[in-house]
Amino acid sequence: MKYTLNCPPPCKYTINVDAQNDDEAIRKILEKGKEHAKEAHPDMAPMTEDQMKEMVRANMKRAA
Repeated sequence: MKYTLNCPPPCKYTINVDAQNDDEAIRKILEKGKEHAKEAHPDMAPMTEDQMKEMVRANMKRAA
């Protein structure tokens, strides 16, 4: 399945991954998103790993 996470405006960066399930998608999105967050959002408030996972879970979309 294909999953997508869009960075909130004004950023508009999109992360796309292929995964077998939601947990795999979250893991892959977090991996891809680490470098983007470091470069594009250096002032982002620190979050725990669990907070990041929950943020991704709440905002990712599964393609039909």
